[in-house]
Amino acid sequence: MKIAVVGAINYDHITTFNGEKKEGLGGILYNVIALANVIGEDNLICPVSRVGKDHIEGVKEMLSKYPNIDLSGIALSLKGTNENILVYTAPDKREEVLKSRIDPIRPDDIEPYLGSDVILFNFISGFEIALETIKRTKEHSKAFLLMDIHCKVLGMKEDGTRFKKPFTDFSDWVKYVDLVQANEEEIHLMVGRELKTEENFLKAGKEILQKGPKYMLMTFGGNGSLLIKREKEKIFHYRCPPIKIERVVDTTGCGDAFTAGFISGFLYFGDPILATALGNVVAGLNCKAPGMEGFKLTKNAKDRIGEFFPGLVEKIKDGYKGERYA
Repeated sequence: MKIAVVGAINYDHITTFNGEKKEGLGGILYNVIALANVIGEDNLICPVSRVGKDHIEGVKEMLSKYPNIDLSGIALSLKGTNENILVYTAPDKREEVLKSRIDPIRPDDIEPYLGSDVILFNFISGFEIALETIKRTKEHSKAFLLMDIHCKVLGMKEDGTRFKKPFTDFSDWVKYVDLVQANEEEIHLMVGRELKTEENFLKAGKEILQKGPKYMLMTFGGNGSLLIKREKEKIFHYRCPPIKIERVVDTTGCGDAFTAGFISGFLYFGDPILATALGNVVAGLNCKAPGMEGFKLTKNAKDRIGEFFPGLVEKIKDGYKGERYA
C-alpha cells in the first residue's frame, strides 16, 4: 500500500506554560513518522512538502531512519522553511506566530502520487495546499482522500500572528474528499455556531456530509472520537471511547497518531468503525512517552483492537454499521 501525506513541514519554537523552551521540526512529520511505525515496513509513506535549505538535510536525516518512507516528494523551498512560534499562556491555550515561507503545493507536485491508495491533506499552516490541487487530485486519482482541517480555521495578521476565524467556505473544499477530520473547536468554526451536546455534533456532521464527503471524523481529545458516515441516504454514527492509560506523559502528536491509526485500520480492516477504534488505540499508546518517542509504542497496534475493544471485530463481521441517525 502507498500513502501520500501532503502539507507543510515546520520548524517549531515552543515555550511551554512552565517556561520551558523547545524547538525542532514538526508539521506533517508527525503524521509521516506515526504512519511509518504503525503501518509496517511493507507499506510506503510519501511526504509531499517543501523545506528550505536551512532544514532540508535535517528532515532527510530524520526520515531516512525509516525504510518505508520515500523522500522524493520533499522539494527545496528557495524562500526557506515555515517557522512557527508557539507560546503557551495556559496548559491548553497558546499564542501563535507563523513565518510563512513556502509556496502552495500545486497539482504538478501531487501528480507522481496520484496512484497512491490513500492521500492525506493536512493543513498545517492553512495556506500550503491550493484548492486546485485537491480538485485535480479528486479528478485524476482513485485514492481514498482525507482532509485534516487543522489550521484552515486560523487567519494570519501581517506580522504572522494567528487568530481564529470561521471556515465559511468549507463546502468548496470538503466536496473533493472522502473523509474530513476535525476537532471540537474546528467543527464550531466550520458550521458557525457553538455545539454543546452529542446531538449538536451529529447534526453538524450530517450538514458537512451533505456537502460531499462520505465520512466525518470528530476528535475530542481525552473524550475519544465520533465517526459519522453516509451510506446513500442513510446516516450512521459510532461513538468511540478513549482507551484507558495509566499515566499520560505527553499528548504532543496524539491527533496525528490518531490519523495514522485510522488510515492503517482503514487499509487493514476495510471498515471505518474498526479504523476509528485503531485511531483511538494508537493515540492512546502515543501518550505514554514524550514527543515522537510515543510513536514507537504503536507498532502492532492493530493486533490489540480486541484488547481495548473486546467483541468489536466480531460485531462488525455480523453487520454492525453504527447507530442510525434519524
